[in-house]
Amino acid sequence: MSIFRRFTYIIVLLLLSFVSVFGVTSGNWEYKINNGFTITITKYLGEEQKVEIPEILDDATVTEIAANAFYNNRYVKDIVMHDNITSIGDSIFSGCTNLESIVLSKNLPAIGSSAFYHCVNLKEIDIPASVTHIGAYAFNNCKELREIVLSENIKTMSHSVFMGCENLERVEFLAQVNNIGDYTFQGCMKLEKIEIPKTVTFIGNYAFSRCSALKQVEIPFGVTFIGSSAFHACTALESVVIPSSVTNLGKSIFDSASALKSLKDEQGRAWGDDNFLTIKNVVLKYIGTSKDVVIPKEVNGYEITELSADSFFGNMVVESVRIGGHITAIESNAFWACKNLKQLTIEEGVKTINHSAFLWCEGLKSVVIPGSVSVISANLFKDCVNLTEVTLSEGVQTISGWAFASCSNLKEIKIPNSVTSIGREAFFGCRSLESLTLSGSAIAMDSNAFLGVDTIKSVTLTGSVTAEGIKPFKTLKSLNKVIIAGDVDAILPKAFLDFKNIKEIVISEGVRYIGASAFENCTGLKEVTLPGSLRFFGAYAFWDCANLENVTIPYDIEFMGDYIFTNAEKVTITTHKNSKADFYAKEYNIKVKYLP
Repeated sequence: MSIFRRFTYIIVLLLLSFVSVFGVTSGNWEYKINNGFTITITKYLGEEQKVEIPEILDDATVTEIAANAFYNNRYVKDIVMHDNITSIGDSIFSGCTNLESIVLSKNLPAIGSSAFYHCVNLKEIDIPASVTHIGAYAFNNCKELREIVLSENIKTMSHSVFMGCENLERVEFLAQVNNIGDYTFQGCMKLEKIEIPKTVTFIGNYAFSRCSALKQVEIPFGVTFIGSSAFHACTALESVVIPSSVTNLGKSIFDSASALKSLKDEQGRAWGDDNFLTIKNVVLKYIGTSKDVVIPKEVNGYEITELSADSFFGNMVVESVRIGGHITAIESNAFWACKNLKQLTIEEGVKTINHSAFLWCEGLKSVVIPGSVSVISANLFKDCVNLTEVTLSEGVQTISGWAFASCSNLKEIKIPNSVTSIGREAFFGCRSLESLTLSGSAIAMDSNAFLGVDTIKSVTLTGSVTAEGIKPFKTLKSLNKVIIAGDVDAILPKAFLDFKNIKEIVISEGVRYIGASAFENCTGLKEVTLPGSLRFFGAYAFWDCANLENVTIPYDIEFMGDYIFTNAEKVTITTHKNSKADFYAKEYNIKVKYLP
């Protein structure tokens, strides 16, 4: 090869490389040339309503259309794609809000992720028999799509494929897929029936959620997994066949499926009994008529361990429920708005009660939470307006946000020492709450845990008492009495600093230590009796307690810090003659009254 020809060859290769990387335009098309001298269209630049993808551009065959090539095009309504196209990229037509119809190449092996996402006016599309895979969100939010045929050649479909296709009425589901992924048909509100292929073994979370026209479903034998909320809010769903092959059930499979009346296996045998619809270990729905309900230990030979979400939702008949320790989980909304529920028994052994399980049970008057329940979940008893008595057993660790919000008749609550966390507005709107018992230690208490509660008059503190632990009570204008319980060993420094509304503090026998500035600037205090167990009395403890008139100090006090009563000019120390407190009073020129 001559030097000139070799140089020319190199130049051509460089030009092709440049075109391949940076692309060129021809008319309304931006494209690049591939190594095999074929064309990949990278972007459509036009504004026509009817578009035909060219077979040839600049004497080269168009075989691919890259991702995002028509992304957010607001003009195109009809597209025809020739059969020479063998690949289309992800999001290729995403956001083409005026697209109504398209003819796809008969040689496409796959439809990529989000290919037709938010094509809100797409009315019809034929998926070619060549397609074996459909990517995630491929037809998500195609609101005008009415029907779809999924051929037997389709072997895999990702999640959320038809989510939000709210007018989809007919699905011919011939695809030989194993999985129906999460959210696949969520929000297909016009879909009345669907035949699930016999090849399916897995139905994902929310797969048919909010298919509100769906009336009956037959899940084929071979399915082993049904995901959480798979049929959530399928409000017209009346009957379902669930095969005995199912071994894994997600949470709340049929929550808000209010019309559900029949569950059977593949041989027509009922799941459940006359009072309960169940699947294996899970109570899905109470269908009985008795006002007094005991959750059974066994149904159809299966030990019952879980109450599903909405299992008693809105029931107006039930007045009393006993939940035995064989139930380990009560799911969210299980008893939501059971307005006539008056008596609730939850036995030791129940471990989990999820959020809003008893929300708006306005007839409920008392409840005991066993120690086996470690978390009082969010909104658990919210709006239980007639709840007057709550007992939390030792073992409860967390009271979540809004757990007792708007329990407007709750008068007293005792929070065990095991509680380490109280969430935001946990007791918001408990406007009758007057008495509270809880640990005074530094638990993680949200500063708004008692927001809007201006009725608490008395707080009893257990455990050790720290400034951080009782900080949320500082602004309670109604609080005038604090009781330090007998199991408290120490009142730590600055614990009650600036608690100006407190008028009475009762310190029980057992307290041995009062830290520096413990009651500094408690200007409402008039009288304090210190227990005989007290040994250490820190400096500045009652500094600036201007209205303090009398403090009784035991004989056996061992240490008294400096300036305990500075600016407490009205105070008299009541103590025994010749005690440590007697000598202290004389040293600081404080009036003394002797005990007999």
